[in-house]
Amino acid sequence: MEIVLITNGLNNLKTNKIMKQTAVDWIIEEINQQQKRYIDLAKKDKSMKKEVDAILTSTTLLKMKCEQAKEMEKQQIIDAYEYSTSQFSVDARIDYPKSADQYYNEQFKNK
Repeated sequence: MEIVLITNGLNNLKTNKIMKQTAVDWIIEEINQQQKRYIDLAKKDKSMKKEVDAILTSTTLLKMKCEQAKEMEKQQIIDAYEYSTSQFSVDARIDYPKSADQYYNEQFKNK
């Protein structure tokens, strides 16, 4: 999970419009790339089909676990945002009126 240190309010978060990639998103991408390599291998070498099928099955199950981890990670990010903004004075919170869900979607949603 990307850790953002909260200093000087949320100024860095407010001005940074670049989409971020979480650690779970990164590992899902890596698994997808690996699966594509194995599919290409199976196409080139038909004798590897059984082994490749086993690998694809296990990596698909791993991706399912990653989706669960992604939901957990999302909740951790939202909780951290809510906690950090609750520590500011009322005046400072006026500058950051977005909800934790809005923050997460702006920063981490890929779609």
